[in-house]
Amino acid sequence: PAQVSHLGTMQSVNTFFVMSGLLVGLIHMRELRKLANGRQWGVFALNYVVGRFVRILPSLVVVLLVGWQVLPYIGAGPFWTTDASAFVGNCDRDWYKSLLLLDNVWGGEGSVDACMGHYWYLDVDTQLHMTVAAGLV
Repeated sequence: PAQVSHLGTMQSVNTFFVMSGLLVGLIHMRELRKLANGRQWGVFALNYVVGRFVRILPSLVVVLLVGWQVLPYIGAGPFWTTDASAFVGNCDRDWYKSLLLLDNVWGGEGSVDACMGHYWYLDVDTQLHMTVAAGLV
C-alpha cells in the first residue's frame, strides 16, 4: 500500500523541475533582450538569487519553527512520537542546513537524516536556480 502511493512521485517531481526550468529560461530570455553588457547581467543575477531567498525564507522559517518546536506538543497517540520525529528529523542539530537550503548536499544520508527532509525538492530547485544565475555572470 505504501509503495502504491509513491508510484508516480518521480514523474511529478520531474514535471515540476521541467516547468521551473522553462520559466527560468523565459525570464532570462526576456532579460537578455533588455540588458546588453555583462555588468548589468551580474546585477540581474544577484537580484535574482536574493529575490528568490527573500520569497522562500519567510515561509520556510515559519514551517520549520512550527514543525520543529510546536508539532511535537500538539498531537498524541501510539505512533505520534514516531511520526513527529520522522517529520522534523534532526532539526536540533541541522536546522541551519534547512535555512541555507543545503540539506540535500551537506552531510547526512539524504532526507532520512535531514531536518525537514521533505524539503529536498526546494533545496534542489534553488540550487539549480543559483547555477543558472552563476552562469549569467
